[in-house]
Amino acid sequence: MGEVGSTIFQLLEKRGFQVHGVDIKQNKSNELPTDEVNFLHICFPYDSNFMEQVHHYTKLYNPKAVVLHSTISPGTTQAVQKNYKIPVICAPTRGVHKRFLFDIERYIKFYGYDKQHDFDGLETAIQQRFQKIHQMTSAITCELAKIVTDTTYYGWMIVYAYLSKMISDKHGVDYDEMWQFAEEPHKYLGNRPKFYTDPKGIGGHCIIPNLELFGDSKYEKLIIETIKQINSIFIKKSNEGKN
Repeated sequence: MGEVGSTIFQLLEKRGFQVHGVDIKQNKSNELPTDEVNFLHICFPYDSNFMEQVHHYTKLYNPKAVVLHSTISPGTTQAVQKNYKIPVICAPTRGVHKRFLFDIERYIKFYGYDKQHDFDGLETAIQQRFQKIHQMTSAITCELAKIVTDTTYYGWMIVYAYLSKMISDKHGVDYDEMWQFAEEPHKYLGNRPKFYTDPKGIGGHCIIPNLELFGDSKYEKLIIETIKQINSIFIKKSNEGKN
């Protein structure tokens, strides 16, 4: 279940749907669902066994549609879809984990899938569950949106803060005082956010791990290497300051 699965479970149960949750350790209900399964919600992390696991649960539950809430590598939805005539929907989650349910309820649920695989009332069924929805033109647009504009962009902003902190330290100036210069423009334009720096570097299980989901083109590699390199340098510099 994890944080994503548990939160999706809470959301759907709260909205009156019969939900069966499957976890590595134990099921949230004692028996397999006896009624027809409308949606199979995939929430576990992406890894080398992802396709195999999705196939296992799809075969087990025989749903009318599969929804991939996981952050996945571009092209994964299409690869899964090739195996089925039912819709396979990419619908990545957004939100801060400490207030996940609140964020999922307030944010629009973006989703995308191959329109050739559809059934009557699919959009209505998605809207009933997530209320505020927006369909993107393709699943891969959804996949890239999560990686490029969400976790990686956030990481990019953080490592710029790390760079600016190292520059301010080099010249012996106060980081917070230096960033005061951007406060008014940010207030009016909203495009100069100040990020606080953590000596431990970028943590969590989203930003750095999700970099591995990128492709291997030269500009994708550049993004990956830049974020990782600056993060490592900043951690090293922070530890040197403690000695």
